[in-house]
Amino acid sequence: MNLSYRGISYQSKSPVVEPGETTQTARFLGNPYKVLQARVVQHQNSAPLKYRGIDYNA
Repeated sequence: MNLSYRGISYQSKSPVVEPGETTQTARFLGNPYKVLQARVVQHQNSAPLKYRGIDYNA
């Protein structure tokens, strides 16, 4: 997704969320189902960041 802030364009870097199965089961209205747990895949920030002229890493 292309975004813009104060006239400067940048790409959105949202984390990827993948469902992961667990060994837990549950019941809802008498029907059994497997419980899924969300797993966030972290991404590396490849671009250097700068705040008021000072470089830093997030």
